[in-house]
Amino acid sequence: MTSARLPRLSTRLPAEICPAAGFGEAAPALAAASDATQLLYDLMARKEWPAAVSLLAHTLPKPDAVWWASECARISLQDDEPAVNIAALGAAQGWVTSPGEPSRRAAEQAAAKADSSSPCAMAAYAAFFSGGSIVPAGAPELPAPEHLCGTMAATAVMLAAAASDPGQVEARYQTFLDGGIQLARE
Repeated sequence: MTSARLPRLSTRLPAEICPAAGFGEAAPALAAASDATQLLYDLMARKEWPAAVSLLAHTLPKPDAVWWASECARISLQDDEPAVNIAALGAAQGWVTSPGEPSRRAAEQAAAKADSSSPCAMAAYAAFFSGGSIVPAGAPELPAPEHLCGTMAATAVMLAAAASDPGQVEARYQTFLDGGIQLARE
């Protein structure tokens, strides 16, 4: 796998990203890496798909992470997808194309109505957790923890990869990661 530079990725060191990215027991070894781009390619070469997805979701700019998550969710839509899930997907994409508090709150409301195990709901929650306060409007502000957008985006991508034929999970991870890498190159 080539190690082409990914200019849109965060310049933070993996040691700063890994604790929030949910790598579990592998975190110390991964955190020792000096370059997030190379670590991403290494994880992919070892087919450590969830770790690669999590790293990418936490290193992309938040709008890109939400867009990537929503595109993976869109690809995984089923023919009988509930309308509330499709609405959540639309709200996530709406926040990316028109960022701001109204669209962020709309994403929160749509996610809360959607199936909580849906990639669409997780993409909408990623938009909601991208910044701003996470308590109801009018309450004293409570900022979204920095890592939650990436965590929800990664969850959306992982759920999308597992959404259909179990025999296609690895291929979906590869396709989704390739799409995220393309986004990071632009």
